[in-house]
Amino acid sequence: MDVLRNLKPIKVFFIRCRSEREFNDVINENYFLCGELGEIKEIYIIKREVFESINRWKNRVKAGGMLAGWIKGENYLPSPYVFTNKCIVRARKKGIELFLYGRDLLKESVIEVLNPVKVNWYVGVMDERDHVIGVGRMIKYIEDSKESEVIVKNLFDLARLIRYQGMESPFD
Repeated sequence: MDVLRNLKPIKVFFIRCRSEREFNDVINENYFLCGELGEIKEIYIIKREVFESINRWKNRVKAGGMLAGWIKGENYLPSPYVFTNKCIVRARKKGIELFLYGRDLLKESVIEVLNPVKVNWYVGVMDERDHVIGVGRMIKYIEDSKESEVIVKNLFDLARLIRYQGMESPFD
């Protein structure tokens, strides 16, 4: 089990879309695990006590805790599970259905944007029941786009796990 040594890309995301205090709380109360997917590292957040009890198995434990995202080189892609009420694009039912089929999110599907959000930032895509069902990249501001234009590029959605019978690279 490889322990994540460079937390900088995760810290940047947490400070931007959560808070520095929350990042420090996560660091102080939890442990980060890395699972290898070739050149991609799957990052899990696990309680320190749990990690200490399973650590005796050494390299036999490949994952545990909450999936926090993936790292490839210096790039961090957060999982849907780390988004709360910032960096969110809330969408209508039809937009959510299409997003779960791997499609991008159009302006006409957007209900609201929960700031801070900027072009090229990762955003959580949230349904009307407050479930984050995927992660995308904001490619255009809502006010600068037409109704039928893509504003969020789909990078990962929860249905991908079912479509591909497991995990494939979210960076592809």
